[in-house]
Amino acid sequence: MLNLKNERTLWWVLGSILLLRLVGLGIYPLMDTSEARYAEMARKMVELNDWITPMFDYGVPFWGKPPLSFWTQAASMTVFGVNEFAARFPAWLLHLASCFIIIKLGTQQISRNAGIWAAIIFSSTTLGLVSSGVVLTDPVLSFSILLASYGFWRWMKCASKADAYLMFAGLGLGLLAKGPLTLVLMGAPAFAWFVIYKEWGRVLRLPWISGLVLMFGISVPWYVAAEMKTPGFMEYFFVGEHWSRYVVSNWAGDLYGSAHAKPYGSIWIQLGLSLLPWALFLPLLIRKRGSMQRFEAYLWLWALATPVFFTFAGNILWTYLLPALPAWALLLSARVSEVGPKTTWAAAASALVLPIIGAGIIYAGY
Repeated sequence: MLNLKNERTLWWVLGSILLLRLVGLGIYPLMDTSEARYAEMARKMVELNDWITPMFDYGVPFWGKPPLSFWTQAASMTVFGVNEFAARFPAWLLHLASCFIIIKLGTQQISRNAGIWAAIIFSSTTLGLVSSGVVLTDPVLSFSILLASYGFWRWMKCASKADAYLMFAGLGLGLLAKGPLTLVLMGAPAFAWFVIYKEWGRVLRLPWISGLVLMFGISVPWYVAAEMKTPGFMEYFFVGEHWSRYVVSNWAGDLYGSAHAKPYGSIWIQLGLSLLPWALFLPLLIRKRGSMQRFEAYLWLWALATPVFFTFAGNILWTYLLPALPAWALLLSARVSEVGPKTTWAAAASALVLPIIGAGIIYAGY
């Protein structure tokens, strides 16, 4: 019988999930209008050799998102050709890199088994499984926030400048992935943690000048080039996409589609669906009375920042929750790795059920 306390077994479970997702990337067609639209913009980037402004249509610039996700997809297409596998492969690579960071953080703060469990949970939730092979901007945003969050926490633990620069680099990539939202979703839990634990001295010792130079050096040149190439970009992007889209339900100013209007608070329902089947294990997070460890407190702040932020948003999609998923996975992994064998086996079955069902549907249908 397989021993789920054995590290090799956990690696086998994680590897199976990742492999099933990889081999299915090119088997089925692009799933919806968003995948098709973003893949076509990446294709145009290759065809037109224009790596500054993504094109919604020939002669029509796309001002809705920065280009980092399109760069990854276009680069993949130059290697693998224009096909579904090439369009989705960058999301799988970003997911793989995210698993590496999650395992490293979980190992450093909890245990090796907990780190691997966190990657398994991250990969086998509904949202994690879908996002590991999808043509959207959310995977690159999630990776950027994860990298920045990892660098932040390791700086708070070890005060290594290398970790601080990881944080600033992640924020710079996030600005190229989806814009200032990165600073909010990563900065809000970090700031709340500072306030709770009064770690202002460590904050002041951050290499702010060189770190901000790194962050803006990664991101600002593209923003300047984009505005120079297609004037009007910055006004639409910063005012329309980052204010009107958030506060105005059914925002009419969207140039590239329709707003995704949802009732206020519906993000919490979407969170439960995104975490399935692991939402069934959330009761494990109910803890006995006692002081919460600092790392666990940071995970809770990280996990809740995204759904809290979008609670009163006028337009949301369930994929907006992806930046919070690593924190939920780490919280659950700390409990799953400690419980008895019956619950652990139930967790292992849960980890494999969606990938296996998804693979079966793909291979049966296509």
